[in-house]
Amino acid sequence: MTETYTLDRPALEPWLWAAACVMRGPIDAAKYRDDLLPREDAPVQLHEAEEERAEADRALWKVLKDWGLGGEHA
Repeated sequence: MTETYTLDRPALEPWLWAAACVMRGPIDAAKYRDDLLPREDAPVQLHEAEEERAEADRALWKVLKDWGLGGEHA
């Protein structure tokens, strides 16, 4: 007689975690922390990136306008 095994979530989780660890390889604890926890200066970096993008947009529109391709952009 053949036995039937049921694989439920609690039985499957350890296998999946082990497989993920093998595929991922060793991981540096500090890097792991940086991936999980937001950096304190993230809002400042985001604001700076938005300002740089806006400046690049203004420069692009100026070039397009100088070439006669800018249309009506403020």
